[in-house]
Amino acid sequence: MTIEKFVGTWKLLSFETRFEDGRVEYPMGKDALGRIIYTAEGYMSGHLMRKRDAGEFDSNNEQFEVLTKFTDHLSYTGRFEVRENTVIHFVDICVFPNWVGSEQVRFFKFEGDTVTLSTEPFKFNGELQSAHLVWERVTR
Repeated sequence: MTIEKFVGTWKLLSFETRFEDGRVEYPMGKDALGRIIYTAEGYMSGHLMRKRDAGEFDSNNEQFEVLTKFTDHLSYTGRFEVRENTVIHFVDICVFPNWVGSEQVRFFKFEGDTVTLSTEPFKFNGELQSAHLVWERVTR
């Protein structure tokens, strides 16, 4: 597989976390928003966020509440490569400083105008889980 299949803009359809016990959760809600862009030059940029109403942000919010709402966002960018059944994102800018310089490996599966990107199982808060994101092509 070459990068051409990825090139374009993609809209998030769903973001779910699957647990070892079969449970499914939606870390940014069932109506999470997202875009991922892959360029022909081998760069990518991805953004995910919990859907929020503008009215939730008012100047009277405590700092903690505002910061909590901002943590419902994930974005990163960098180069990408396709290897066998994975796409590797080489992160050079990220909202999570510990991801800068990392390789984020995602398994992919294309079906029509959608692609599912998923992680290997990882432990978080003591539970084995994996993330699964379904993206729909917007542009080529």
